Amino acid sequence: MILPLLCSPSTTASGARSGGTLSSEELGRSSGKLTYVFDIRIPGKKGLEIVSVLASDGTVVSMTHKSEWAARRDAQTKRRLAANHN
Repeated sequence: MILPLLCSPSTTASGARSGGTLSSEELGRSSGKLTYVFDIRIPGKKGLEIVSVLASDGTVVSMTHKSEWAARRDAQTKRRLAANHN
């Protein structure tokens, strides 16, 4: 079961970007490995910090910044794809 592992990666992601609040989380595959992707909002900073963490051992794979505009665009695309898929 993968859900119990969520505690460790989310703690790792929060530690990587301290002072932020977890906005969203996803589980997917990156380079054939299960990876959690966390969107973290930092107070006083526009946009989101995107932190990718390996599900297997909690290693931080990447940390990037996404502008507010790009975050909204991605959310709209996901909603459209989900609506078309149903």
